[in-house]
Formats: sequence, C-alpha cells, structure tokens
Amino acid sequence: MNRALCAQGVCVAVFGMATGVASAISSYQIDNFESGDRANWANGPSSPNQPFTVEEDGNVFVRNNSTGTSGPGSRMVLFNRAQWSGNYNAAGVTALTMDLRNSGETDLYIRLGLLGQTGTRTATNDVIELAAGSDWTTMTFNILDLTVIVGEEPISSVLSGVLELRILSAEEVDYQADNIAGTLDVDNIRTGIPAPG
Repeated sequence: MNRALCAQGVCVAVFGMATGVASAISSYQIDNFESGDRANWANGPSSPNQPFTVEEDGNVFVRNNSTGTSGPGSRMVLFNRAQWSGNYNAAGVTALTMDLRNSGETDLYIRLGLLGQTGTRTATNDVIELAAGSDWTTMTFNILDLTVIVGEEPISSVLSGVLELRILSAEEVDYQADNIAGTLDVDNIRTGIPAPG
C-alpha cells in the first residue's frame, strides 16, 4: 500500500502499512555526527535550509536553521525517517537524550514529535527552553509522556511503529514547529532512560 498522509501542511509517503514498520531503532544507538555526515536528518525536500554538519573544537554536530518567514525552511524542525523509525516498544526505548545549543538570536522551545503508522501525530510534553545564545545543554525526553495532536492511534501503537522522529521548536505542545527564525545545534542523539523526577 502506498499513499500520502497530509495534515497541517506536512505530507509523508507511507509504504506497507498493513505489514508494519521495519524496526530500525535499537535499544542503544547514537548519532554523534563524527563522520561528518548528517545521519539522515533532514527537512522537507523543498527546504533551502537542510541540516548540515559543523566542526568546532574537534567536535562535529548538526546545525539546523529556520527563516521564520513563510514557505519551506521557515519552521524550526528536523526529522529522521531512517534509523530513528521502527518499534520503540520492542527495542525497550522509553526516552531519548541529546545535547542541544541555541546559536541563534531567538529563544527556542525544543520538544520531540513522533509519527505513527496510521498518521497519528504526537508530541512530547517535555520541553526545554533554550535561551538565545545559550551553551550546550543535555536534555532527556520521556517518549512515554506524549500528547496526541492528530489521529486516534493510542500512544503504545504509535511507539510500536514510528515512521518519523522530529526535533522541533514549539512553545505549545504540537507536532508542527513554530514559524521562527533560529539556529539549533544538535549532537549525541541517543537512546536513554527518563531522568528521575
């Protein structure tokens, strides 16, 4: 089966929904970008602002820019439809940890979005506010604490067949990123356990 899912201006092609998603996620994995490759992190194909790698003081990370104007590249979002898709339940993944830095001039509100097999869009209730010009911060997102934004799939079903993982800036809980001019640096995206408390 092949069809396009579209909501809030976001379209993705879904293949083989009846048979499920191949499990690409594993119980321990990390994207540290040291190879200089952006590791399948992207924006929409028409965006002029694709994520890119930066080397700084011997460390390589990925940088994502958004314009805050209108059209492709205007929103602070990057997504992965490869190694971060799959069955999070089977892999035992309940949280994702990453190092984040705001190199721009606008405050960012970082959360995760997960797309399920039937088009259900969810977002983490966890959010980290990154002040403009802030330094590196390590954040753990509890992916069991999600809000369904669009769709009717239960959270457990979404996590058993994630098609897309998003890192986005949204001040309110949403799968759609805010229209904002900004610069986000991301490194060491990894599976992890929720922070206590």
